[in-house]
Amino acid sequence: MSISNQPKNQNLLLETNFKFQLNRISNVSYFCQSVILPGLRINNIKYDTPLSPIAIAGNVAFYNPLKLTFLVDEDLLNWLELRKWMLGIGKPNSHEQAKLFNSYKEGLSDALLEVTTNAKNPYMTVKFQDCYPISVSDIQFNSATQFTNNILCQVDFAYTTYLVEVHNKVLPVVSPNNMKQ
Repeated sequence: MSISNQPKNQNLLLETNFKFQLNRISNVSYFCQSVILPGLRINNIKYDTPLSPIAIAGNVAFYNPLKLTFLVDEDLLNWLELRKWMLGIGKPNSHEQAKLFNSYKEGLSDALLEVTTNAKNPYMTVKFQDCYPISVSDIQFNSATQFTNNILCQVDFAYTTYLVEVHNKVLPVVSPNNMKQ
């Protein structure tokens, strides 16, 4: 390999170089510990031939869910915010919960993931559109532990699409029709 093939920037991305913001629930954003930038996949179509099937690329792109882990605050406000949001868009148990969102759009929220350089300068912004929670993890209490541990929860979000901006250039991203696993 020649020296001319070397990348201009040889710095490696660090897992701590991010900021996350979810417009609807600020307590979850503030206590966010980790976020997974969702992967993308396309379906695989099998084409039968006389010898053996051949796999060819499909025509539908699927996003993985947006997953984030957050510390649960002492008053459980961030966990309660998620619970209220999910009950409001899912299966309301009362008229009060049913009134939380007058329309489908009111139950959605946009989110931003800002990736920074090692010098903590913004490098890339990922804009998730029309997010809504699809699952939140359990909270486990344990009186038998010898150590005091902070409680972490994971929440998974579905979304319509996400756009990636690198230095103010929008990279094209195909919008999936659904969130199939």
